[in-house]
Amino acid sequence: LQWDGEKKISYLTNMRQRNNELGLDFLQRFRETRSLCYSLNLFDGQLADLATQGMSPAIKEKLARQEFEDLGQLAQRVSAIES
Repeated sequence: LQWDGEKKISYLTNMRQRNNELGLDFLQRFRETRSLCYSLNLFDGQLADLATQGMSPAIKEKLARQEFEDLGQLAQRVSAIES
C-alpha cells in the first residue's frame, strides 16, 4: 500500500469486495484503509456496518438483520459463513 496521504470516509463507503476476494481478505483491506483515516470518528459498530455494506451480495444476504459490535465480531461471522 503506497502512501498518498490521509484517506477520507468516502474511501471506506466506496470500498467493495472484489470478485474472487474472500470476505476475510476484504475485511483486512478495509481495516488497512481504516487505519489511514486518522480523523474518522465512528463507533466500532458503525465501522462494522460500513464494512458489511461493501461485502458481496451473497455474504450481505447471510448477514442481513444482524448487528455487530465491531469488525472482529463481523470477521468471526464471515469466517463461519466462508468455511
